Amino acid sequence: MPYRREFKLRVCSNSKLEELKCRYYKDLREGEDRISGSRKYFRCPYCQGKRGKKYDMQRLLKHSYRIGYASKSSSLSDKARHLGLLKYLERRRYAKSNARHPSPSDPSTNGANEETFVWPWMGIVANIPVLYKDGKFVDESGQKLKMELVAKGYNPVKVYTLLADRGFSGYAIVEFNSNFSGFANAMAFAWEFELDKHGKQEWYSSLKDESDDNLYAWIAGKEEYNSNSIVGNYLRRNGDLRTISEIRNENRKENSQLFSNLINELGLKYKECEEMEKMISETEVLMGNVMKEKEEMLSMHNKELEMIHQEGLKQVETILSEQETSKQQLDDHEKELKLREDEIRQREKLNESEKMKLDCEKEMNERAILAQTKVSETMMKLADELKREKEQALVKIFRLERELDQKQALELEVEKLKGLVKVRRHMMERGLAARNKCTPILEELIEKLDGHDHLENMTYELTIKHRHVDDQVQEARKEMINDDWMVIQTHATFTAPHLLTGCGGIMHNNKGDWVGGFSCSMKANNAADGEAWAVYTGLNWAWNAGKRKVCILSDAKEVVLWVNKGPIPQGPCGKIIQHCKDLMIKDWEVIIGYIPSDLNTAADEIAKLAPRIKCDWIEFRSPPLEIMDQLETDRAKMAIWNDANCNI
Repeated sequence: MPYRREFKLRVCSNSKLEELKCRYYKDLREGEDRISGSRKYFRCPYCQGKRGKKYDMQRLLKHSYRIGYASKSSSLSDKARHLGLLKYLERRRYAKSNARHPSPSDPSTNGANEETFVWPWMGIVANIPVLYKDGKFVDESGQKLKMELVAKGYNPVKVYTLLADRGFSGYAIVEFNSNFSGFANAMAFAWEFELDKHGKQEWYSSLKDESDDNLYAWIAGKEEYNSNSIVGNYLRRNGDLRTISEIRNENRKENSQLFSNLINELGLKYKECEEMEKMISETEVLMGNVMKEKEEMLSMHNKELEMIHQEGLKQVETILSEQETSKQQLDDHEKELKLREDEIRQREKLNESEKMKLDCEKEMNERAILAQTKVSETMMKLADELKREKEQALVKIFRLERELDQKQALELEVEKLKGLVKVRRHMMERGLAARNKCTPILEELIEKLDGHDHLENMTYELTIKHRHVDDQVQEARKEMINDDWMVIQTHATFTAPHLLTGCGGIMHNNKGDWVGGFSCSMKANNAADGEAWAVYTGLNWAWNAGKRKVCILSDAKEVVLWVNKGPIPQGPCGKIIQHCKDLMIKDWEVIIGYIPSDLNTAADEIAKLAPRIKCDWIEFRSPPLEIMDQLETDRAKMAIWNDANCNI
């Protein structure tokens, strides 16, 4: 087993033992108790029974330690004597080692004779046990050796085990801090092994026992640095040879340079401080002006507050006086009412029948007032409806007049062509050339007549379809009154083909209560594409939300006609209409109807929200604040419109 020296001193809690230990140490130090023996061998002064027993210094230390700490049969006084002897021997050995070796904190400089060391300070540990494993020589652990040295207080920085060709060489390098505290730790480390006779001289001595498995250690110097061994190679790679005076001189140079740098930096700091003081003084002047302005503003503000306070007090006094006056008037009125009540009670007692007539007349009067109020409200609604119908009738009349003008222009053109034909027929008798000129005029006349017939047929069909759609919408409205239908009002805000088009919708139940809403952004070529896309988005949104009875109301008549009856137009709008028809044939009930644009202002406003914030899709669970006014307006107008359409 390798030699491991471990000090496991147990702290004695007995105060008497400590007191005796100090007393016996004092006796040894003052010479009352003496250690007899020669220079190398000594006798224990407290073990008189073993007079022939002599110890060297190391064994005497072990003897005193064993009896003082490890012995169980020794008395308290014997333990105290040997503990005092142990303390005295350790102090004596430390004093002798300081006399032989100069102190690292005050190193002497002897010029050329000064001893050189490897710097950073390094120690060499030899005779580390080697194990043969898997064809190589290995050690137990360099980290374990470092922890032992740390436990002894040497504070090594690193322990590096040296490897040879066949594995571990049995040597290790112990590195210490590069300052003088590291040098003190390195010297204490070397002295410890030298006192145990396991230093450098004993390692290289020819008298060393080959079977010795104890550790040997010393501090690395010039001889090891210049050697051709594995130790010398490591020292030359990782350190330099320095004397203590050289290291001190380098430290002095570094300190002087640092001092000069600090002086320069201190001068710069002083200049900066002066500049900062100037800035602070200027800032203080500015702050003084600001504080004066602030005080003036505060005084003005306080005056204004005082004036406001005075005005408030005056108003409060006025209000209180008015309140007192009102209270007095109310009290007088209450007294008057009580008098009248007394009079009425007296009259009730005198004439009960008159009271009954009075109550009856009062009730009839209230009913008449309610009836008059309802009539007024109905008249207002009818007036609004008549105004709206008048506007719609004017629009229809304008459209019909325009169609009539087109028809009259077409008839006039037809008559002109007929006259030309008659002239050409009259001229046909004169030659073939005139007949050839008449042929294109006849063809143009036929085309105009066909166009006139087509226009009349198309106008008739659109009128029939419009009536059919209106009938269907009215039937849907009547059905929604007593069913769980959901109404979605859609709208699209088309501005230009290169700009974003917003489409949105509002869902409410048959009572007009809010259910949900959406707003999205898209690109459309024209307004019809946007309106068709709004209808499609509303259908898809309702289907995904699980609604199976839905009425879509759009303010685009042509889109409503295309979805319900056709024909499907060409281009992107036709594809969107076809998608709407594909959705409508699913397992649910869907109605697509028309709503006037003045009743669809909330859907118009919600359609603008997504393009405004550049968002693709927004879904609303509650009404946004931007459309609250439009919702109330549309709801009131919708009620009037529903009543008017249902009455029609």
